[in-house]
This record gives sequence, structure tokens and C-alpha cells, in this order.
Amino acid sequence: MSRQFLMTWDEARKRWTKYHRGLDGKYHNITVSCHQLGCSDRTKMGSYQAANKWWLEKLETLKPQKCKPTEASAILAEIMKSVSPRELALIGERGDEARKLLSILQTEGYKASANSKKAGTDGAFLPLSPADIAVAQLEQGESFSNGTIDHVLMGTDLTEGNRASLLDHIGRRLSSRPRAKSKATTIAVKVAEWVKTKKNRCAANKISAARCDGYEKDIKPFVSWIGAETDISEIGNGTVSGYYDLLCQKIIKGENSNATCKLRYMTFKNFVNWLWENVDGFQLPKNFKSKEYTFPDEDEGKNVVHFTPEEVRALMGDCSERTKLFMLLMLNCAMYQHDISQLQHEEVDWEEGRITRKRSKVRRRKNALTVCYKLWPETFALLKKFRTPGKTGLVLLSEQGNELTHYGIDKTTQKLVRWDSIAEAFKKPAERNKIKKSLKVFRKTSANRLENSGNKEFKACRPAFLAHKSRDLGELHYVIPPQPVLDAAIAWLRKDLLGV
Repeated sequence: MSRQFLMTWDEARKRWTKYHRGLDGKYHNITVSCHQLGCSDRTKMGSYQAANKWWLEKLETLKPQKCKPTEASAILAEIMKSVSPRELALIGERGDEARKLLSILQTEGYKASANSKKAGTDGAFLPLSPADIAVAQLEQGESFSNGTIDHVLMGTDLTEGNRASLLDHIGRRLSSRPRAKSKATTIAVKVAEWVKTKKNRCAANKISAARCDGYEKDIKPFVSWIGAETDISEIGNGTVSGYYDLLCQKIIKGENSNATCKLRYMTFKNFVNWLWENVDGFQLPKNFKSKEYTFPDEDEGKNVVHFTPEEVRALMGDCSERTKLFMLLMLNCAMYQHDISQLQHEEVDWEEGRITRKRSKVRRRKNALTVCYKLWPETFALLKKFRTPGKTGLVLLSEQGNELTHYGIDKTTQKLVRWDSIAEAFKKPAERNKIKKSLKVFRKTSANRLENSGNKEFKACRPAFLAHKSRDLGELHYVIPPQPVLDAAIAWLRKDLLGV
């Protein structure tokens, strides 16, 4: 599991260091010790989180403080009104002159020489202001020094002549920024086309409606960041690194989880790859496949949420028989709501009391794992009571005769349509017992109990119980335990969770 270190660890001195470029253009070594951080564990791993928090707070104090706006800053703000920070970052990929402008706008300080002076009326030498130096450089055909625009925005006074010259130059520079060649090549248009292809794949049963909905939601942060009217030709190396850094910062600040940022980054890459495959002339960024820009599979230290046996029994005793059946199927057969909704008569042995099936999400895959679950007496009795008549079709329907859950794209409106009768039925008993855990936790609860059962055979049944196929070729033939062992593990779960 990779960790984010915002500072560098000094093992010898038990402290954290950071080289930071100040407004004077020079780098300063900023340090903080474990003692100053208040960490009792004076090791790298024991103090890095406190160091990260300290640096983010320290960084805020190092940023320049804006003064009262002047006429110059008002004129400049008007020029820059249509320029987003992302557009400026993209300008930075367009050559040396553009990169110099970018560095100015990103408050990286200025390099005005401390020895630059001009003569006053009394013969004394007065220091030149950054704006004066910039104008002099422009008159000589040179680029202005870093920090000029910052000083204008912060209220640095300019003479009337210099103000007009400087702002005119900045205006011409910004007006030459790359714009969308046509509306057909903007990010907004191409994202709409990409989403449409996902909905078509969903209609063809190539991807689930949930995944299709996820694509549409997870691309929105990227569109907001880069700008909907930005041309797709501006997607480059800086786009990949910049968006990845943004997501990392959201994890560090606690705004988003690791799993959320991973999904958003994967969605962004899926969109860019689609552009490369479907848009003539689009170039894939060189760092697009870099292994530097990855997220770990799971959040470090994340606790697995599960129900206690006491909570299970309390919920079972405070709900209708239909709702109890739903909970029993989740615990007994490791089901989610959609698995219950899609249970077929052909998958149930009504004589032996068994369910043999693949998980609904992978039932179309030929090599998906098929598991046979022995039903508990309570589960089998309620299943027979609420089953639909016949020998084919869905076993369970709502009281109105509809599917228990639905998650799909409406073919007419092309919008997502969803409902979940099982989740709705669970809300009231959960509220009465002050339980805030979701229905999905039932499946995890059974798996967790097997994992911690203390019985090696039962623990080994966990992957098969969850219908997880091993990714290791060497374990491929050992995933499914003997049926008597799996039956014994499921019987033990009944005694452990229900107390019978």
C-alpha cells in the first residue's frame, strides 16, 4: 500500500524537511521535528501523517496575502475573466514563452534583481518595482520576470504609462491561447458521445447499468476541472499528471476516499483511451500508461464493517417475514439485493432445499464459479411460502408483481431507472434498532464469521462461499471445497449467527 509523504524524512535528526521556493525566488529548507509535531512514536511511519497535516497548514501561511485591489488589478481581472486555471496549465504545454506566463500566474515568486535601481530626482538610487522591471524588459524585447502579474493582482502600483503597456502585453498574450477548433471537438461534446457509447453497451448487455451510471458520474469531476469548452487537443502529459495530483490531494485532505479517486482516475483513462481509438489525429499522452500514476486497491487500515450476531437477531425479530427472508438469503447464500431479485426457479432444488447458481453479475461468463448452497430450515420455509407459482422464471416478486430490484437504462429516455424494494423493506427495522449499516453488510458478515471461525476448513470455504474465483493459477483447482465441507460451514454459520 503506497503512502503519501509530503515532506522528506531525516532519520539521523528524527525530523521532516521540505525545500520550498519562496516569493523571493530562493529555496528555503523548512524543518519540523517529531517533538514539535507532538508524536510519541518518533519514526517515519509513526509521524508521517502528522507531518503531512503540519505541512498543509504551513503552506497556507507561505502563500502571498492579497492586498486591496487597484485599478490595475481590476483591468487585469477583466482580461483574465474567461481564462480558467486549467486553461493556463494547458498554455504551459505550448512552449517556453507560455511556460513563463504560467509560472507567473501560479505565484511562484519573481526573480527581480535586488541590485536593479533607478536614479531619483535627488541623485539617490531607488529600487525598481517588479512592474517597472517588467515594462523595461518588454521594451527591450524580453519576457517579463516571474511574479509580475501576482504583484499587480496584489495591489502593486503602476504608473499610467507602464500600466497600459504591461496590461496590453498580457492581454495579447492571453488572447493567443489555444481555443477549441470547433464545438464538435470540445470536452463536453466528446464526453456526451462517450457516455452514449456506454449506454449502448449497457443496452446490449455488455456492461451493467450500475457501471454505466458510474461512468457518467465519475467523469464529471474531470470535465469540471479541465473545462467543458476546452478542446480535446489540449489533453497532454500535464493533463494526466495534473488530474492525478488533484485526486491525491483530495485523498490527503479527506475530501474523497482512495476507492472513489481510483474510480475517477480509471474513468478518466477510459475516456482518453476512447478518444485515441475513435478520434482521428488525437495523440495519447506519453505518460498515459505510466505506473507512477496508480492508486492502491484498498484504503489502508480500512475496517471491514459487519453485523454482530446480536444485531442480526434483533433485526430478525423486528421485521416482517418477507424482510426476514431477504436477510436470511443474504446470510445463508452470500447474496446481494440483485441476486435475490434475479433468483430463478431452475436454480432452486425444491426437494433438497438447495440453491445452485452463479452470481448475477457474472452469470454470462462461462468460467464464472457455480456454488451450491444448502438452505437453512428457516430460509427454505420462508422461500417456499413466498415463491411464485410455476417452475420457471423469477422465484420472488414484489407484492405488486414487479421485480424486487431494477437498475437499467430506459430505452426511450436513455435515463437511468432504478428501484430497490428490498432496501426499502430493510429501512424501518434498521431505524427502530438504530442500525446505520447497509444491506450489503449481511454478505460480508457471513464471510467475516467464516474467516474468523477458528476452523481451517471453514476459513478455506470463504472464497467459494462468496463465489470468488481465484486469480492464482496454482489455486484454481482448490477454490471449491468438497460439498460436505461447505455444507458444514454453512450450518455452522446458522448456529453462530442465529443461535439455533
